[in-house]
Amino acid sequence: MFVSIRRCNVSGTYSRLAVLSVLSVLVLLPGCNNKGPGSESGGVVMQRASALSAADWVTVPAVADPILQGLTIPADAPTKGMWSATQTWPMNALHATLLPDGTVLTFGTTLNGAQQNGRYYDVWSPLAGLGATSHVTTFSATREDSFCATSTFLTDGRLMVSGGNGGVTSQFYTPATGQLTTATARLAMNRWYATLVTLPDGRPLMLGGMVPYTEGMQDDPAGAIAQGTPSMTPEIWESTTWRSLFGAYSRDAFGPDYLRCSYPRAFVAPNGKVFGISSEKMWYLDPTNNGSIQTVGNFKQPYTSATPVNVGATNTAVMYTIGKIIVVGGNGSFNGDGLPASNKATLIDINGG
Repeated sequence: MFVSIRRCNVSGTYSRLAVLSVLSVLVLLPGCNNKGPGSESGGVVMQRASALSAADWVTVPAVADPILQGLTIPADAPTKGMWSATQTWPMNALHATLLPDGTVLTFGTTLNGAQQNGRYYDVWSPLAGLGATSHVTTFSATREDSFCATSTFLTDGRLMVSGGNGGVTSQFYTPATGQLTTATARLAMNRWYATLVTLPDGRPLMLGGMVPYTEGMQDDPAGAIAQGTPSMTPEIWESTTWRSLFGAYSRDAFGPDYLRCSYPRAFVAPNGKVFGISSEKMWYLDPTNNGSIQTVGNFKQPYTSATPVNVGATNTAVMYTIGKIIVVGGNGSFNGDGLPASNKATLIDINGG
């Protein structure tokens, strides 16, 4: 790891160019305009690290990472990656969140992993290695059961955990203290297997979900809608309360068909809207005012036994760079449908059309 800070004088103002390399990552701090103020296209001064003088270097002491000690690293690891050996964990960590301080919060079952129980919370410190002392596990019977819940960060650093076995409840986890508090306001609809997305303005947006343990609704979509089993109206958190976005009610995005309501894959798009994939449907949600939604096409055919495709709530997805999403695995709506898993991956680019 190396860090280089270099001043550059631009028409009487000072700015800094920082070159940070961690496994060949380059970060440029903006502000070095070598054409002077008022020019239409300021240039950024760029130099190779090797061209800087020794006086410009800042030495950063190397800190041993206990997780990397004793590993045999294969020659192709830089291009193919590698897995460590399996390690013990205090529970079956169904839910995992990277906290702002670099620790990892997990929850979801009892300590033996045999029962669903979102009242056990564990915080793992990677800097402490992988032994028992690297974990701090807590339990409280007064916590809401956050099994099969969803979570996202608030702008003040707290983690909002909503829905799950708690149904319509929300909790706030404070990383600095490890404390959980329950929100007074309750959701309008059950949010078991729902999705939370933080909007650009910092407000959490709740999408999808259902009444707990009702995956069988996909066999009778019309009956499920009549009973109100799927949660097809999004909700948005505004300071101290939830507000329903009735204009964004959608069967395509959050309905019972193929369990579209189950953990919709949703991401803030470059255009400021929310792009989502719900089983075989793709859509955009505009969270402004009363909300609105637009179905923009089909993702892939619904899942089958003969030709597994990577659709449904059994896949996983991430936006790996601005406007580009990778969807991996799938071919089922829930883990009890008995369908074979898919080994396929799909790239979706939402930067243009």
